Amino acid sequence: MSSQQELQALQLPFRDPSSHSPFRVLFIGRLDSYKRVDWLLQALSCLHLPWELVIVGDGPRRSYFHQLSLQLFGSDSNHLVCFKGRLSEKNKLDQLAIADILVLPSDKSNEAFGIVQLEAMAAGIPSLAFQCPRSGMAWVAQLPDLDWSQTPNGLVDVLYRLASDRPLCSHLGLQARSRYLELFSRDIWLRQLTFWY
Repeated sequence: MSSQQELQALQLPFRDPSSHSPFRVLFIGRLDSYKRVDWLLQALSCLHLPWELVIVGDGPRRSYFHQLSLQLFGSDSNHLVCFKGRLSEKNKLDQLAIADILVLPSDKSNEAFGIVQLEAMAAGIPSLAFQCPRSGMAWVAQLPDLDWSQTPNGLVDVLYRLASDRPLCSHLGLQARSRYLELFSRDIWLRQLTFWY
């Protein structure tokens, strides 16, 4: 993340815990099989509260995920799935600004962790990710007041808890930004780089 992107994310206001708008879930990434957007859609199908899912990105599984969302939700007005495709950095920031939570449901360690997690955390948004061997995704997203299994089986419960307790979700956003500033900010990385070299 560039210094400008970091600054813009850190300047986003925290979410209003008294909001009565639908719970806004965000996915950002390549729409490929290992990203398991299907697991996210299936988990959301068990959530009987109003929610919106915005999917940012493109890839070979986009049409499959789109068809699955139509099968699961059709024209259900309480549950909206929106495929945005690839977005500019500005438009991605706009989505981060209105999201309540980011979910990365990957089941493989194709990356050490998702950079998008750091963007979300800087923006004051908690991130959910699964424990995967040889991946730090789950560790990056851990927050002191969010105790959950970090497994696909636990996704429905944690989504329900956050959707039904907006003050908790907002509080976790504060913790996410604090964790970002303490461990992952550009200042921290540059200081560590200077120390080692």
